[in-house]
Amino acid sequence: MTLGWLDLSCNKFTSIDPVLCELRELRVLYLHGNGIWDLSEVDKLGELQHLHSITLHGNAIETHRGYRNHVISALPQLKTMDFSCVTREERVLTEVWFQSSSRGRNTKESLQ
Repeated sequence: MTLGWLDLSCNKFTSIDPVLCELRELRVLYLHGNGIWDLSEVDKLGELQHLHSITLHGNAIETHRGYRNHVISALPQLKTMDFSCVTREERVLTEVWFQSSSRGRNTKESLQ
């Protein structure tokens, strides 16, 4: 059986279970209205090459600075996020954001 759409919204998930990455054909994933607070949780979904739509609004991660940029950077194949289109211009800006934030982390790490 191939699963293409999964709605796990409005539960009390605080993390993204790696078992979701076994759903290789997943195209749409609703995770809004949960308790996910760590942005790095989204990185786990990078293995889902067909994932083109995700919702994460209503989670604590939404309040992080760079929330949308991080998600688009972690999941570059996205077409929609939180029911909003991901534009070509946004992808370019996200790439610039990612490079500058990575450079900032590397600089901080080298200073320690």
